[in-house]
Amino acid sequence: NYNVMKTAVADAAVLGSQLDYDVSDPDSFTDALKNMVVYGDTTAGTSPMIRDFTTANVTVGVNLVNNIPTEVEVSVRNFSLNTIFSTFNFVDKPRAVFTYMGRVRCSRC
Repeated sequence: NYNVMKTAVADAAVLGSQLDYDVSDPDSFTDALKNMVVYGDTTAGTSPMIRDFTTANVTVGVNLVNNIPTEVEVSVRNFSLNTIFSTFNFVDKPRAVFTYMGRVRCSRC
């Protein structure tokens, strides 16, 4: 399950580095990336890839310079993964950061 989570975080960060960023609706950008980590798709689903994992456990940070993204960071926070032998608590890991290379637009400007 950790490998699934690690791959999902990296995939979401790569996707985020290429997605259009709408300065008038940044929540749609972060929501899409959170959904990608949890459901494997940018739209919300009903079955997370990992049991009890929700979008509330995912942090998406966008570093802005003059309202233009320069980096996208995706990480997992406050999630416990129960295994046969132990419980692992994740605080800001796994984490992935990528340089933003997408297109910036403003749908309401």
